[in-house]
Amino acid sequence: MYKYPLYAMTFLWRIPLKVYPSSEREFQLALTFFPLVGFLEGFFIFLLAFVLLKILSGPILSLLLILTLFLLRGIFHLDGFSDTFDALAYRGNLDPEEDRKKRLEIMKDSTIGVAGVTAVTFLLLSKFFLFQEVILQREVKALILPFFLSRSLLMFILYFAKPARKDGLGYLMFKLTDQKIFLLSLFVGFILLFLYFLIFPQLWLKDLLLISCINFLVIIYFQRLFSKNFGGLTGDNLGALIEISELVSLFYLGVLWPRL
Repeated sequence: MYKYPLYAMTFLWRIPLKVYPSSEREFQLALTFFPLVGFLEGFFIFLLAFVLLKILSGPILSLLLILTLFLLRGIFHLDGFSDTFDALAYRGNLDPEEDRKKRLEIMKDSTIGVAGVTAVTFLLLSKFFLFQEVILQREVKALILPFFLSRSLLMFILYFAKPARKDGLGYLMFKLTDQKIFLLSLFVGFILLFLYFLIFPQLWLKDLLLISCINFLVIIYFQRLFSKNFGGLTGDNLGALIEISELVSLFYLGVLWPRL
């Protein structure tokens, strides 16, 4: 069983673990541990922030957290975020099917457009300032949640949404996320939440419910927006949804939480 979390880490991170699934079945079981990978990612960010909180200034620590995320997972999700918004920027020619095909082609293009650069710049600047807000509140334990929730919500999307293409990693993930895999991922997620509240009982349950509900509504909105424009979701769209989910969570923790 231990190898399946490692497969999930190999897929989502850029750490050279040198363990790879040898079949679709092994990759399918690895999907159930996506929430665990998000939790570990968040725990690592929390640990780094906790250790350096009294040593580094807020801006420097915020920059270090973003750099750590980049080293941990590369541009995996950022690339999807950029490609998605490049494709959305295409205005179309009033033929829905032709527009859909053109947007899918734009996402496959390796070059980055103005819309993609603008979107990524906004995303990184937002994370930089929102990390600072959480750091200023000395509530770094909450930094686990954005990464855990983004990967947990991904499993909802994989189960309930549909793919835009019939090829690629995105399609494979949609195909392999059946009811059993979805429910197993929920089970893993609930265990992790239980452990989280054992370690950090100070965080109220209402805060978790609020951040989850807001996140869910925003992600559903973007899922529908992407599906309308692309005829479903691609791997790039999944990466974009992860980034959007993390941004929503950080906004809640940095801006809304202190004022509620």
